[in-house]
Amino acid sequence: PGSPSGPPPPSAPPATADDPTSLEPWTTSQRLQAFYGKYDPTRLPSVPSLLSKYAGKEEALFTALSKKYGPEPLDPYLASKYGVTADSDTDDDSDAGASSKPSHLAAKMSNLQVAQSAALQKVIEGIPDPSSSSKARGASAKKTCSLPTRVVVSSARRQKKKAVTSVLGMDTVPGLKLKDAAQAFRKRFAGSSSVKDEPQGKTVIIQGDHRDEVCRFVVEKFKVERGKVFVEVDGEITPME
Repeated sequence: PGSPSGPPPPSAPPATADDPTSLEPWTTSQRLQAFYGKYDPTRLPSVPSLLSKYAGKEEALFTALSKKYGPEPLDPYLASKYGVTADSDTDDDSDAGASSKPSHLAAKMSNLQVAQSAALQKVIEGIPDPSSSSKARGASAKKTCSLPTRVVVSSARRQKKKAVTSVLGMDTVPGLKLKDAAQAFRKRFAGSSSVKDEPQGKTVIIQGDHRDEVCRFVVEKFKVERGKVFVEVDGEITPME
């Protein structure tokens, strides 16, 4: 028999959710291969053309695919790095805090969102709040148990829209209302600014790519210490420069 026409189907990703030995995160191509490998293997040959069509809008593609097929397969690299599993049993009410645990993060998120949420959680949990006290009691105990101030700033290009800057954690700034923060960002950057409920938490969305400027503005305007402001790039969260 003659050889089939067209390019051969792309190879499968080098690791699966059952093989946590991968030392590198999946490329966008490998993510898409894993997706179709799980839900519709007949679509694997179309991976190169889809990547070309959605160049620069890859996350929009994964969002659409997740709505059509189901949750994105979890990258073993993320699972190993953040201790995340693909446990989709989010309806179990036996643990009131289950929905916020890393083991449940992957249930309804893309790999990028999993990385952002897990990394942010490590940032929050990894740096103790010096103002907290184990001796506090009553109403004062509730206040000191609130999340420490941690602000994470990122930028992205959303589907057919222009670039936006996301500011997560402004609700951890003492005495600051999110609507006031959004208004201040709107005035400073002369563009729309709104508060959205994102998988990672309440986020201020600012029109335009202002990541570095927003970091400086948060420090100058809202008096947040530089050591509590972080920058997120491709799931990696680092202190602002």
